[in-house]
Formats: sequence, C-alpha cells, structure tokens
Amino acid sequence: LTSLATAHTIGLPVDLTKVLAPAPTVDLPTYPFRRDRYWLSRGGPNRAALPSAGLDPVDHPLLNAVADLPADEGLLFTGRISLATHPWLADHAVLGTVLLPGTALVELASWSGRSVDTAHVAELVLEAPLVVPPTGGVDLRVRVGPADGDGCRPVSVHSHPDEGGERSGTARQWQRHATGLLAPTREVTVAAGSAWPPADAEPIALDTLYPHLAGQGYHYGPVFQALRAAWRSGGDILAEVALDADAAAGPFSVHPALLDAALHALGASVLGRTDSATASPGEAQPGLPFSWTGVAIRPTRARELRVRLTSTEGSVAATVTDTGGVPVASLDALVLRPISSDQLDAARRAANRSLHRLDWTTPEPGTQRTARIAVLGDADEWPGVEAYRDLDELVAAVTGGTARPDAVVATCVGQRADEPDPARAAHLVSHETLALAQDWLTREALADARLVVVTRGAVCVDPGEQPADLPAATAWGLVRSAQSENPGRFVLLDLDDDPRSVVAVPAALGTGEPQLAVRAGQLRVPRLVRLSPPAQDRPEPKLSAGTVLVTGATGALGRLVARHLVTRHGVPRLLLVSRSGLDAPGATDLVDELTALGASAQVVAADVTDRAALAVLLDEIPADRPLVGVVHAAGILDDGVLPALTPARFDTVLGPKVDAAWHLHELTEKLDLAAFVLFSSASGLFGGPGQANHAAANAFLDGLAHHRRARGLTVCSMAWGPWANPDEPGGPQGHVDERRMSRAGFRPLGPDEGMELFSEALRHAEPMIAPVSLDHAVLGRLGPALPRVLHGLVRPAGAAPAANPAGDTAAALRDTLAATPEAERDRVLSDLVRTHAAAVLGYPSIRDIDEDRGFVELGFDSLTAVEFRNRLAAATGLRLPSTLIYDRPTTAAMVAHLRGALLAERTTSALSVLGELNKLETAMRAIAADDADRSAVAGRLRELLSLWTYADSGPADAATGDGNLSSASAEELFHLLDDELGTA
Repeated sequence: LTSLATAHTIGLPVDLTKVLAPAPTVDLPTYPFRRDRYWLSRGGPNRAALPSAGLDPVDHPLLNAVADLPADEGLLFTGRISLATHPWLADHAVLGTVLLPGTALVELASWSGRSVDTAHVAELVLEAPLVVPPTGGVDLRVRVGPADGDGCRPVSVHSHPDEGGERSGTARQWQRHATGLLAPTREVTVAAGSAWPPADAEPIALDTLYPHLAGQGYHYGPVFQALRAAWRSGGDILAEVALDADAAAGPFSVHPALLDAALHALGASVLGRTDSATASPGEAQPGLPFSWTGVAIRPTRARELRVRLTSTEGSVAATVTDTGGVPVASLDALVLRPISSDQLDAARRAANRSLHRLDWTTPEPGTQRTARIAVLGDADEWPGVEAYRDLDELVAAVTGGTARPDAVVATCVGQRADEPDPARAAHLVSHETLALAQDWLTREALADARLVVVTRGAVCVDPGEQPADLPAATAWGLVRSAQSENPGRFVLLDLDDDPRSVVAVPAALGTGEPQLAVRAGQLRVPRLVRLSPPAQDRPEPKLSAGTVLVTGATGALGRLVARHLVTRHGVPRLLLVSRSGLDAPGATDLVDELTALGASAQVVAADVTDRAALAVLLDEIPADRPLVGVVHAAGILDDGVLPALTPARFDTVLGPKVDAAWHLHELTEKLDLAAFVLFSSASGLFGGPGQANHAAANAFLDGLAHHRRARGLTVCSMAWGPWANPDEPGGPQGHVDERRMSRAGFRPLGPDEGMELFSEALRHAEPMIAPVSLDHAVLGRLGPALPRVLHGLVRPAGAAPAANPAGDTAAALRDTLAATPEAERDRVLSDLVRTHAAAVLGYPSIRDIDEDRGFVELGFDSLTAVEFRNRLAAATGLRLPSTLIYDRPTTAAMVAHLRGALLAERTTSALSVLGELNKLETAMRAIAADDADRSAVAGRLRELLSLWTYADSGPADAATGDGNLSSASAEELFHLLDDELGTA
C-alpha cells in the first residue's frame, strides 16, 4: 500500500479497488484538515535592542552579543542555536542525534578570542557532545578569561537548553562542552604548494563513503556531504571540500561544515583499502574530534578548500588552503575518538528537559481576604466558624438572609474503620467526593463561593513522608480535574495533625492558590520542577536476571514497553498480562517479534483486578527466572465532564488502575524487585477537563509510590504527559485532542522519546516522576491562565497579572457593548464567540465558523465544550453552564443568549428602582384613608427620601448619610447645613 500511495503522489494511475476489499463509505472527521500558517517563522535576535540591555552585538552566525566581565577583564559571548534558526545543523547527526560539530566549537573559541587578539587555539578539549534538540533551542555561552603573563587566555563553551518562557531568577544548570587555552594570534603558515593533486596521488573512491558512514551511525546531510574528492599521496590524505551552492556561508572564520567534511577523508581512506594490513599502525581512524592542538585560522569566505591530512601517533595534523594556495588554517594535532551510544545517551539526558518532580514550596504572601468561612459537618476542630449539616442547610440559611460565605469547608476522609482495604476505600471516597462536587456546582446561591475540600495526609510534602490517608489521594485527582473544568470554584487543602495548621487555614485561603498543604502551620504549594541528573554511580536497575511482569501489555503503550524492555534492558523473559490475552489484536505478532529479538514472551489473559488470579500468575513464574520487575501499564478510559460522571464510571476506571496496583503491591512487597513501575498520568497532577475519574486513579498511584518508598521498597510512578497518537506510533498528527494539548503547552511524546524517558526515570530515586514535554514559550503566553503548579518553571509573558484579569476583560467587553450602536452589538458578540470557537477547534480563521452551523457539527465534543465555556466565561464574566453549547447550539443562538445576559446586567439600577416604585404606588393607592398605619408608611417614605437625597449630594454628604453625625468632620457638617438651610 505504501508503494501504491507513493505511485499515486507522483501521478501514476492507481486502482486501489484491486487490492482493497469493498467497504462502505464513512463520514470524514468534523475537525479541519488544512493548516494555514500566516506568521513569520522566528528569526534571529533583534540586535538593535542589545545595547539597551548592556550588550554589544556581534556578527557571527552562532553568536549574538558580547559583554565585558569587569572583575577579570574577560569576555562573555552569548548566542542561541536551534534547528529552526540554523536548519543546516540537522545535516550533522550521530546515532540519530543532532550534534553541533566539533569544528564549530573550535570556530567559536577562535573567533571569540580574535576580539582580544588571541585567536590561536593552543588547546581545546571537548568534554561532552552538544546536542541540538528537535524542538526548542540551545543557549550558548563562550567565556574568554583574563590574560596570563604570556598573553594566553582560558576559554570555555557552555550550553543550556532553552525552550522559551522559563522563569527568571532561578539558577540554571549549564553543561560545559569544551575547555582550552587561547594564545596570541599568529599567521597561518603552510609549506609551499606544488601541483594539485601531486602526480603520485592515488584517487580514493567516494561513491560508497556516506552510505558506509550512515551504516556506522554517522548521518550527514547535503551541507556536510562536502567532500568532493580525495587522494592518497605517500602517507598523507589529500581532500577537496566545497559547500553546495544553496548552503549559506555566513561570516564564519571557516565554515564548520568544510573542516568537518575534510575529516571524512579519513573514513574514505580506510574504506578504500583492500588490505587492512597495509594501514599504518599509528594511522588515525574515523571518529569525532576529542582534542585540538595548535589551531591557527585565517578568516576566509572561500567556499572551496584544499586539505592535507598527515597521520601521526594516534592523531592527525592538517593544513588548509583555498583553491589559489592561500593559507587558511593549520592544525598541529587532532585526536579523534569514536563515540558510543552510552555517551550520546548521557548527552541527550543532559539536554533533555522533560523529567520533572513535584516540589512543595512556600507561597507568596496572600493578598485576598476570605472574610467568611462556613463548615459542612462537625465544626469541633474549626473554632469560631459557623457549621451546617450539609449544603441544603447552608443554602436555606443563605436564602433566608444569612450572609453568603466566601469559602465552604468540607472534610474528605478516605481511610475508614469500616473499610480497611485502601483500594476499596479509594472507590468509596471518590464516590462521595464526586457527589459533593456535582451538588456544589448546582447551588446557584453559592456560585461566588469556593468549596474547600480538606484532606489529612492525602499528599506527601516532604521527602520520605508517608501518606496518612492514601485513599483520599483520589479526591485530589478528582478535584484537580474539577478545577480545570470550573476555574475558581474549588480549593484543595491538605492538613496535618498540628493544631497550628487549622489556625493557618484563613491565611492559606488568602493566597488565592487552588492547592495547598499546611505542615506545622506552614503553608506549602505544589510546583513542578525539573529533575536534576541522577548520581553518576546510580545505574539503571538490572532487569536481565529474570522475569518482568507487564500489565496492559497488549495495549499500545504495553507493546512499546515490552519491546523496549528487551532491546534496551535485555530482559530475557516477559510475562505479558491483558484482559484479552492472545485474542487481542496484534498479540501474536508481538510474541513473534519478541521471540525474534531473543526473549521468551508469554501472553496471559487475566483480570488484573482479581487478586486471586494475580496471585496464581505470580506463583507460576519459574524459580530459575524469578520476578525481578513489574510494569503496571493497565488502564481504561471513560472520559466525561464532571456532571456526566457516575460512581459506576469511576469504578470502571479505578479498577484496573487502583485495585490492580494495590494487589501487585501486596503480592510482591516481600520480593527483592529491581523495579516496580506504575504508569500514572499527568492528569493526576494537572487535573484535565473531562478526566476526573482518570485523574483520581492516577493520583492514587502516585500516593502508592510514596507509600512504598516510605517503607523502603523500590518504586517509580511515572506521571506521563500526553502521547502522540499512541495507537499509531509515528503516525499522522493533528487530531483535535493533540492540538488542544499543544495549545495548552504540552508537546505529545513520541514513542522513542517516551521510552528514553522511561529508562532515564528508572535511574532516579524519586518515587514519583513526571515525564512531560512542555512548550515553555506557549505556556508563557497563557498569562493568568497558566496553571499554578507550573509557576516554578515558567515565567508568564507580560507584566504582573491584575488582581482580577478576568473581571477586567469582562468589564472592557461591557464597555465596548455600551459604546457600540445597538445594530452592531451582535457583530461584536459574534466575533467574540467565533474567535474562541476557532481557537478551541483549531480553525485558522473565524470566517470558517458559520453562524448558523451547529457547534457539534463544527467538531465540538464534551471536552472542547468545557474549554469553550471557560473561555467565554472569562471573556464575559458570566456564569455559564457546562451544557452551554447544547443549550445554545449555534453561534447565532449563543450571541442572543450573551446579549441578553450582558445587557441585562448593564441595565441601570435607577430604572429598576422606578419599576419597583410603580408597583409601590399601586399598592399605596389601595390603602384606606383611615388606615392606622398610614403615618408609619409616611414616616418611612420620608426617611427613604432623606437617605436618597444625601446619597445623591456627593462624597462629602455620603459620609454622614447614615444619620450618624458623630464621625463627621466640621467641614462636612457645615456643608450639610448649607445644603439644608441654604448658603447665607
């Protein structure tokens, strides 16, 4: 089929009916296929703005600016590289990883030293490869130190991955790639040339060179395939290198691709020998540069160079001229070393920024004031707080005139005496929390209040802490999802048993943080932080000595893990468990594939929620290949917005996640396992609209990891970010869910990247790790919508957010509508609705949103409907139901609804009062003339008129409008008398 598709794309006639069975036509997806890009791609920095930042611009393709270092008279050069701004770097890949060539590091050192007349590279040792990531960029720093007595200066090159939007003010970990010594600039001298090539030169065939290098893992693209000809002359290798006509040279001293290609001649020389015994004992072999000695460069813009390479004991010397024989560069000695996959793995790990952990930090002092708190249930531990039996009683009190509370506290207890099994208790507490959250969202009388869900020991704040209430962790996952769907309506608060912690609750609520823990009266908030590299002496767990059990093994992720365990970790035997067993699609092929890789794989159909069935499976593992690892990847999705979820839908999701994990923990806790891996999800940390049950289950897994670690057991709960089309690894992108994730700042993980993170996470001691690929630039643009848990990683763009940015936006919209002619108001609202609809669905323009076309027809589902509702709620300041698109199914219907709601709120209070006065007049006319209470009514009317008059007189009179003159100033009293009696 691939061949036929390729033939079709080049215009050949293809009749697919000959190879495909007849099938009915299907409806196309409702989300758009096209992708129109209108923005310019990111270019280089604005060099004109650098002086205002105290930097001097420099003219180099890899560097942007330089700053003096006053303390030691050194220089610091800065730059940024990426595949977006320097696409030619993609043509230099080793073992599948794009590396900045070693010749570029020499170029950076020499070029930087030239500004202080030390361009001669006396020595440069390359310590670590510099990986250029597929996305994002890399910040560069070249430091040229102070001169010594001989005029020589130290030089070093560092890098730091830059994804944009990172929070400033935090120390960044820089990777050093090269260190060396620069000497005073000297002229390049080469021996007088003769005919080129010399008469005795033997041509070296190049036709198989690059395919051969690719087979060894050295993948060079067109820019770096610059070796045009090579010869062997005595003991030397001669080479001609030239850049393609399309390759941009730029103001390098010498383009790195030219010097790198010259070294390819060494590979051609070795490849061209028919008798390996004729190779000289000290001849340099192909590899990557390790150390450079005595490099002199004369800047040139030449695109073609001639190179002579001379092998010496384990190194190579070189002279370089242009085609006219003018000296360009000389090299005393270069030592090459082959690079291993382990070295590249270490370099990738240093560059990888996708492993995170949850840190609990002290929040900023609060500015919000929570004036009134109410408690549901027992109030014995909440002194001075008004308590109500339940929401019904609270709502009745508010309806009856009691002041509405700002926050309502509800305690959530997971572990209970009548249900000692933590897994079963997790089901029960999730049912109770679901009912409470759903009930809360229906209470219009409390629409402006926050529900504070209080747990005790459901989360672990400090290292080594054990969860005191593991089942209640599910409440945290559930409520995190509820917060995503309903911003501002829920708060999560975890307390310990210290009496000072209850006292600190008002301060905690005053921070405005959606999630907090209080320990010994001290406030803590969760923040995602990058994981530091593991200790050098901490290896990956040894899984090659026995059997590894994988649950959910025939699913997309389970298959991926099974292959990776064999190919990367050398697992000899796999016990693959799934509900369908060998009847699962692709299960037999998976076994055949693993067998071909040298492993023994057994696929078993079993219900992982059945403890007895799991116990039998474990007992049947042969003694000569004992269980050494567990990877629990089983799971079921049953997504739905919070109002649509039921206890049964929670049980469906919690069973294979929570119950199975607890059974595996109990059945293996006496075994000496090398790894116990729980496949959790970032939804347990971030929430995620429409995934309250999934988030609850994964929050339990994260809590179980802390429970095991506190007991000294091996464990790693991996809270995965979104995967890129896991059912079709490497398949086409663009589904609306992936676009929504990308828009929210989450990059879907590919299978190779995910498995690399899996192996790297196993090297860490943290009980819970979040492998999540974040787009910091996108996250930084979210502004106030940036989740608080990411505030430790990302700096929101723009100025500090206003106290109520959503309120400011809504007020601006109301002002715009008030100033817009009535005939144009619907157009303003239509543009607003279609703008947010297009953004949520990924349409390129609001013109693609037909006002009369249904939202469901446009591609909305329950999850995108929540995002759409939240966007409109923030823009309008209105409380909108989660069923909004179903109640108002088209743009036109939505506009009519918003217009009525917004303009109704805009109606002046004076008009409302006049309407009530009309009703009052009618009632007064019905009062009999001899009614005894007429005088009382008259007195009350005079009192109201007096209050109205004083309130209308101005700010000074308003101060005394309540009839209390004791607090009025003398000036205010005279002003009042003037109004009442007239000015003399």
